[in-house]
Amino acid sequence: MVESRRPHNWFWNSVASRWELRGIAKGEPIAYANDLGLGVPQNLQVGQVATIGRTLNVGTLAVIQQIRVGVGATLAWIEKVIGTTPAVAAIGSGAVTTVTLTNVASLGIAVGDKVFCNPKQALAGHIAFGGAHIPTTNVINIYLGNTKPDSAGSAPAIGWDALLIR
Repeated sequence: MVESRRPHNWFWNSVASRWELRGIAKGEPIAYANDLGLGVPQNLQVGQVATIGRTLNVGTLAVIQQIRVGVGATLAWIEKVIGTTPAVAAIGSGAVTTVTLTNVASLGIAVGDKVFCNPKQALAGHIAFGGAHIPTTNVINIYLGNTKPDSAGSAPAIGWDALLIR
């Protein structure tokens, strides 16, 4: 192939006999093309600041150290949690109670981590989910409120899906 016709940012690796796409610093390849088609190296190193334009598909054992989302937002890790909260016998009229999610004791959750929760089943008609927070290390508290005036409310044990972001 004539050098002047080579694709932008692709370089010929004569040792591996393939074309390689390299980043601005021209370090390790981020993709390659050979007789078998396109591929990516086993360990994808994208440097300190990288932009992934559309979709990043990572395998089951991939570790992403940092993802930058939007302007100035940084993610150190994302964790999925499935847990339950115990039954609550009495929530006063217009009152809010705090219940603690199980299955989080050894995850390394810290105060300041963001937590998003969804109940796995419908709550009672007048019991409302009021958010979740992390009061101390490895604890997720969920707020349940009784929105029905002049009544005592209760909630059964509830399963939850939680997403934690640092």
